[in-house]
Amino acid sequence: MLTENKIKEEISLAYVVAVAAAKSFSTEFTRVDYDSVDAEICCNGYLAPESLLYSPSIKLQLKATSHVHIVEDSIHFPLPIKNYNDLRAKSVTPRLLVVLCLPELKDEWVTHSTEELIVKKCAYYLNLFGFPESENEASVTVKIPLDNVFSPDTLYDLMLKTSKIELP
Repeated sequence: MLTENKIKEEISLAYVVAVAAAKSFSTEFTRVDYDSVDAEICCNGYLAPESLLYSPSIKLQLKATSHVHIVEDSIHFPLPIKNYNDLRAKSVTPRLLVVLCLPELKDEWVTHSTEELIVKKCAYYLNLFGFPESENEASVTVKIPLDNVFSPDTLYDLMLKTSKIELP
């Protein structure tokens, strides 16, 4: 049997695959996560006529929580310091933190019928590139704007910016 954290991880992977597939992007998973990268979203070929990069991609660090802490217009999420430092560093491929927010009750995370499969709530993303160094030793609480919904349309826009070398 999977632990609760492993179940959350598996649901977050499924969420990302569904969001990417909705815009015809593929998802590759990192077998061993040494570098704070769990998955990579890939586009095959040029995304648009104005694209400068061929086959752009974005790397993701995935997290999931059923204890969402919202203050005003952002989610306050404690991110391990290693992930924080890895994600804020300069990289050839853009890296994003993606946090799936689930209901508190485990029985509400995924529902199914013959008509639909529903993952409750949604994921949010944050680009930490250029964030300041932290003196914290364990974690850094990052603030993810509630406007940063990780949806198919948002992912397409992020991939387009990446293809035009506009997303660091």
